[in-house]
Amino acid sequence: MFKNLENAKNLRWHAMDRKVDGIMRHLTDTPSWRLIDHIWPTFGSEPRNLRLGPKQPGYDINTYLAPLIDDLKILWEEGVQCFDAYKEEYFTLQAVLLWTINDFLAYESLKDFTSMRPIATACLDAYIMYLYTRMESSRTLNLYNFVDVGSISCGSSKEERAQLLTARLLGTDYDQLLLIPYNSGNHWTLVVINLTKDAAFWIDPLKNRIDLDVTEVAERSSHLYVYLQCPKQSGVVECGYYVMRFMRDIIMSTSTSIIQIMKDSPRAYTQDDIDCIRSEWTEFVGKHVHCA
Repeated sequence: MFKNLENAKNLRWHAMDRKVDGIMRHLTDTPSWRLIDHIWPTFGSEPRNLRLGPKQPGYDINTYLAPLIDDLKILWEEGVQCFDAYKEEYFTLQAVLLWTINDFLAYESLKDFTSMRPIATACLDAYIMYLYTRMESSRTLNLYNFVDVGSISCGSSKEERAQLLTARLLGTDYDQLLLIPYNSGNHWTLVVINLTKDAAFWIDPLKNRIDLDVTEVAERSSHLYVYLQCPKQSGVVECGYYVMRFMRDIIMSTSTSIIQIMKDSPRAYTQDDIDCIRSEWTEFVGKHVHCA
């Protein structure tokens, strides 16, 4: 790409020539792009570094990415020497896998969310993006971090999911709370890892037990697993909405004690409580879809 003069110039356009007015006109304007810049400023300071968003047939992203893992690690950890034809110089090119096509909201996801039906990964991803904007405005990005929705849920091997969690923990400050939306198979729960307490807190809106699968995945990061009493759903479709509300309550609280936050929560969320996060989600997604 960079050996071609025109391509090399265009690959810097987002940093040099794009219009910045608070409207989402380019992927650079998204919260996930800005999050990379915030967590890894050295990577973000080089506009030629690449943020990848591959697509693949069907829904087997792990199958198509498997042969590329070693190359992606090299591109992220070490980089490769590359000649920039536009600037006529060599530089160290790095890259990060930022999105896959499955991360983007489809029409079915929008329809499920607005109809109060069970929701998929993309809906929770969108709400986490919204929460990042709230954290930016309240200057609390240093307090919380998130694991990509579904990345350690059932679907791939325990070893692969443990490696993904370990990698995310390496990007988490010791005093940050790591929030992990987790799906054990048609049911959403929230796991919160507190590194300072060496503990993982299990917040389940339906069941009163900790899922063995997640303890095996998280065994490298925590030695203590704590089930917390929390608001309980009354139906069978609300778990994803409850997890979104859990995350909202945690980052909006003046306390950083997960135990205290859940202790102060109601026995169940009202429909108004759920509609609050649905309204925030709809406004956030609607704004971005309109401007895309």
